[in-house]
This record gives sequence, structure tokens and C-alpha cells, in this order.
Amino acid sequence: MVDDDVVAVAGVLAEGLYQLFVVDGGVDDGVGGLDALTLRVLAARLGVQAPTLYWHVKNKAALLDGLADAFMDEAIAALPAPPSEGDGREWLLAALGQLRAAMLRHRDGARIVSGARYSMRRGDFSERAMATLVDHGVDLRRARLLVLAGERYTVGWILEEQSPAPAIPTSTSRRCGPASRW
Repeated sequence: MVDDDVVAVAGVLAEGLYQLFVVDGGVDDGVGGLDALTLRVLAARLGVQAPTLYWHVKNKAALLDGLADAFMDEAIAALPAPPSEGDGREWLLAALGQLRAAMLRHRDGARIVSGARYSMRRGDFSERAMATLVDHGVDLRRARLLVLAGERYTVGWILEEQSPAPAIPTSTSRRCGPASRW
């Protein structure tokens, strides 16, 4: 079981990271994206020594978990009200649309959310979606499968959307190898 103090500290950390990275543009434009982000770069940007930052954030994984929670908070806040009628399918599509929009608002948003190991807010999104479906007559097992498939498809699609375009070979005279015989 997670200690209440740990949850409180995680919430404070997520709020601070949200302010730093989302409002102030840390990962989005100032640092150069996820690949360029290090705790030392972040400390320099904040004008503090790296050990000061390590006091608050254990490592880059903890930093990314906090960012993922902040991005998921955006998605959860934007969820539409549950429908009064129907089986919840339209609501689930709208909820997944909000998840997509939240991740697309941030550079490397899908990579950050998909790579988060201890994001508590991602589970909150899933729980709310499953509860809404169950409240509208979908059995729990089917609701879980629908939400799982929908979330994974959405995150995978955004990973593709946010990936850089593949490099196009500059020379067309070289053959690609055995597959080029087809």
C-alpha cells in the first residue's frame, strides 16, 4: 500500500513539474525535447546546482513520472460528463480523444506518458473510463479490455504522430539489399 505522505509529495511534485514544463515550456521548447533533457540541464535552466535538484527529484525516471502525471491530469480534467443514456461507447471515444489532445499539446508527450513507470494518474484515467462503461451496462471484463485496447491504440498512434519522419536516402543508385529484388 502506498503511504499517504508519498501520494501528497507526488502531487506537489507533479504540480511543480507541470508549472515548470508545461506553463514555462521546459520540455516543450526550452530544453530541446526528451532526448536532450537531463537533470543537470534542468538544474542549469532553473539556476540551481544539480545536487539541489537531486534532493527533490531522485532521477530522470522520477521526473518523467511527474510529467506523465501532469499530462494525464490535463486529460482527466477535460473528460466529458458521462452520458445519461447509451452504452458509453461515444463517451469512451471522446475520452480517448481528450487523452490524445493532452499528449499532443506537448513535445514527446506520448513518449513521456508511455515510458512512465509509476504514473498514478494514468491508472485514474483507466479507472474512470472503466467505471463509466460499467455504469452503462458493460460488464467489467469487457470494459477493462475496451479501455486497455483504446488507451494503447491511442498512445501508439500518438507515438507515431510525434516521431520524426524517417530519413530518405540521398542516393537512389544504391540498392537496399535482397529485399530490393521484389
